[in-house]
Amino acid sequence: MKRFIFAMLSVGFLVACSEEPQVVYQAVTGFTPVKTEYYEVERLFIGRVSASQQANVSFETQGVAEELLVDQGERVTKGQALAKLDISLLKTQSNELAAQLRDTKSRKKLAENSLRRQIDLKANGFTAEQRIDELTSEVESLAASESRLKASFNANVIRLKKGVLKAPFGGVVSRRFIDAGTVVDPSQPIFQIIDEGGLELKVGIPADLVGSLVTGNSYAAEIDGVETTAIFISAAAHLDQITQSVPVRFALTDVDARDGQTAVVSIVNKQQIAGFWVPIASVTEGMRGSWVVYGLEGKSALRTLTQSAVEILHVDDDSFYVKADITGDIV
Repeated sequence: MKRFIFAMLSVGFLVACSEEPQVVYQAVTGFTPVKTEYYEVERLFIGRVSASQQANVSFETQGVAEELLVDQGERVTKGQALAKLDISLLKTQSNELAAQLRDTKSRKKLAENSLRRQIDLKANGFTAEQRIDELTSEVESLAASESRLKASFNANVIRLKKGVLKAPFGGVVSRRFIDAGTVVDPSQPIFQIIDEGGLELKVGIPADLVGSLVTGNSYAAEIDGVETTAIFISAAAHLDQITQSVPVRFALTDVDARDGQTAVVSIVNKQQIAGFWVPIASVTEGMRGSWVVYGLEGKSALRTLTQSAVEILHVDDDSFYVKADITGDIV
């Protein structure tokens, strides 16, 4: 609240040897500062936009990349086929294992039938115990071979299925690492897929500021000159040894951004210190590097200027937040 008052300035000068000092009145603009219990400090941090899900997908078996079904920039859905290996050798192995399995089953069945006949003959005293033992051992051996062949056949079926590379989640193919015809090894990257629907902003902030962040709260952000909001997700439990900051994650929604873009997030930190907001012009340099403001003493239209020391706690665009003992108007 501004109002014009008259402050009394005592000015002494000699008009004549016997004259008294004259009193000069100067019109000034005063206002009453309002005491607050805290002030807020806005701090800006630079981070990078990142997909919430990002993966380099690869085959689990060695082979020749026979066909690439998608290319860089294409959108894919979860489970969609991305590439195929040449599985002709696996098919041949599968056919061979299937034939061996049929042969083993047939020979085991024959041995089981022979064993049953020998057991029947023994009941009538027409066969030797040794022959029964031999057939029993043969049946057991063929059963073990059947189990091994079944396991090999099932493993080959799995390798055949893994000859088709599928997308682990829906997103966009951001990179293609190989061409068709390339011999690939297990875990060699074939495509990079990012989830465009779930963008995050990753920022490093000082450890003493982490406690002021609230999960689910929105914070102002800016990406390529466009203002948006970032929702705080979580903070890491460790300190980055290079930047000496804590990595934190913000979720981005309703924003047109790309993985790798630079962004700025604004975090407002509340400082619980009582004080006053005063215009910068109201603060004057005092003795020995101190700062002062001039107050108005009295209640009439004619008041006297007083001086109060202040401690500057924060600087805004056009104001100081000061700690001081101010009880009335200041100029």
